[in-house]
Amino acid sequence: KEPGAEEEGETTYTCRRCGDSYTEPIPAKGHQYDTKNPIYEWAKDYSSCTEVIHCMDEGCEKNLTEACTITVKETKKATCTEDGEEEYTAEGSYGTDTKTVPVKAKGHRKVVDKAITPTCTEEGLTEGSHCSVCKEILKEQETVEALGHDYVSEVTKEPGAEEEGETTYTCRRC
Repeated sequence: KEPGAEEEGETTYTCRRCGDSYTEPIPAKGHQYDTKNPIYEWAKDYSSCTEVIHCMDEGCEKNLTEACTITVKETKKATCTEDGEEEYTAEGSYGTDTKTVPVKAKGHRKVVDKAITPTCTEEGLTEGSHCSVCKEILKEQETVEALGHDYVSEVTKEPGAEEEGETTYTCRRC
């Protein structure tokens, strides 16, 4: 009987003269693993990877498995508007495997630019916004014209027979 990966075999010796026989065990030969062709099983999020080595013995389904060491390298930085890439490398005892994974654009981080109320003599601005990361203007502030004075008149000195009167003009806003 031939030895298997885990089972002993045996050899039977028989005397040609008298027919007496005895049996000796043959040690199991152990699994013949395909270490030159490991398979890498990655987690969906690439946070872990297992190196799988298959046994080459016919009918054997035994595998060696080992957790790999993972390294991540940013190969293209994601910006607010453009996707980036990361390279994940799994290193096991029998080789390495690398996956390039897209990284979604981060989107703008909106900051509100507060409106500035115009005065009688100075312009104001409408509310706007920009991105705090890339500084892109998301909503431009528009200039609001100065309001101008809104005068109210008040007679502060009545005119006399020989004297002029006086009227004071005061702005309602300022």
